[in-house]
Amino acid sequence: MCSTALFVVKVAKEALERKWQTDILVLKNQLLSEQQSKETLENSLTGEIDYLREQLGLMRSVQTQLDEESSRKASLEVALQQAKEQLSDIKDRASESISSKVIINCS
Repeated sequence: MCSTALFVVKVAKEALERKWQTDILVLKNQLLSEQQSKETLENSLTGEIDYLREQLGLMRSVQTQLDEESSRKASLEVALQQAKEQLSDIKDRASESISSKVIINCS
């Protein structure tokens, strides 16, 4: 009876060891799959971060150009306003000059 019990225990032990080995292999495969998924995600996110950094650099460059153009526009608007005022002054003086000549010639 003792040998039968030992045999049953031995068979049960071997069955448990096979089950555990199978469980260990399943867990190893899951771990490998998760590691590969993690690496794929990390690579994808790294690529996206690099792309976004590049886009940010471009946006900063465009913003700098926009600021420079806005400053130039403001300067040109001031210059244009001054030129309009000078033209208006010249027209007024020309009209006065013509008026005074007409008055002198009529007298």
